[in-house]
Amino acid sequence: MTWYNVDAASCRAVFARTEGERAQAAQKHSLVSADIDSLGALCVGESAALASALNAVYNRVLTPGMTGAEQQVSNAVAGGRSAVSAIQAADHEMADRTERAAHGVDEFRVTDGKPV
Repeated sequence: MTWYNVDAASCRAVFARTEGERAQAAQKHSLVSADIDSLGALCVGESAALASALNAVYNRVLTPGMTGAEQQVSNAVAGGRSAVSAIQAADHEMADRTERAAHGVDEFRVTDGKPV
């Protein structure tokens, strides 16, 4: 039989920190996008092709990786939270069943009664 011990409070703290890091990554993603837009706005005249190239690099390389990483972190946190909740629910269910079984008494017949 496999034995485990899940410290739900510690898990939730890790999930919260991870969500905070994901939020910071999303903010940096927005800043990179704004910086690309700012750089592109500076590219006028003969350098206008650079704006298009910057946007292409952002679209093909930067944003897919950044967006994908943010989504993977969100999915991992959601899965972790779900797993911890499922384990806790199962632990409570097992404890309840054990308690009911311990308090339940099958029908019995007294065979060694004393005369009154």
